[in-house]
Amino acid sequence: MKAAELFIRCLEHEGVEYIFGIPGEENLEVMDALLDSSIRFITTRHEQGAAFILAGNGVVRSRAWGQLADFAGRLNIPVANTFMAKGVIPFKHPCALGSEDIVVCDVGAHKMWMARM
Repeated sequence: MKAAELFIRCLEHEGVEYIFGIPGEENLEVMDALLDSSIRFITTRHEQGAAFILAGNGVVRSRAWGQLADFAGRLNIPVANTFMAKGVIPFKHPCALGSEDIVVCDVGAHKMWMARM
């Protein structure tokens, strides 16, 4: 087993559903390990776009909007939300980005989910 495969298995074990980033030669092994994984890779247009929280159905179902706002505020992490999670972070919160679109892109053997920022 390769280190990237073990890394992805650990993330799956911890319940990770999405990874944000930019595919490239530096993370090619991880991208290949994601082919057999339930984790979705969401492509960002720029590296800085990967450093935000995308709040969605999980925040709504777990009723964790208070914890999300507190966490984002303490670490100064921008928060975007999907249509399902509109309103989970107050619009006037300093870290609120508003709603974002998620689109599906097929890139060769990889199916990628991309956040439109």
